[in-house]
Amino acid sequence: RLLVFDGGKHIYGYGRLRYRMGDGHVRANATEDYKLFAEVFAPEPQTRQDRRGETKQVAGRQETKWATNLPFVAKSIVLTRDALLVAGGKSMPYTPSGDTPGTLWIASRKDGAKQETCPLPTQPILDGMALTDYGIFVSTIDGAITCLRTTTSE
Repeated sequence: RLLVFDGGKHIYGYGRLRYRMGDGHVRANATEDYKLFAEVFAPEPQTRQDRRGETKQVAGRQETKWATNLPFVAKSIVLTRDALLVAGGKSMPYTPSGDTPGTLWIASRKDGAKQETCPLPTQPILDGMALTDYGIFVSTIDGAITCLRTTTSE
């Protein structure tokens, strides 16, 4: 799983939320099983009674805020104030020559909805993205580094 934490109440990530018995984790089309998601980091503890009738505090249950499918397999996630930057590409066939384009997807932190997309010349590597004041840097499988940034006309 790819995970990012906002330092407060939410964890954002990309991965499978459920596993079925006997179902392997690698498939030709991983976009069906894997989701971009947001979860509440510390769900409220719950009070339960054990077998002896004693009341105890137990950890809260996992609480998924939202989950959405992506049209590609995510390789990197960067958290911003208002959005998630997600870079990825096709799951199969994987071509290390770098001739398969990738995608940068900007998703809302509020509900995971797509805000913008940007094509990448090749697929990104795992955890190969960084955000700076200058732009978004994405390392790709062909060994290149792509810098994406907006230009303003003054």
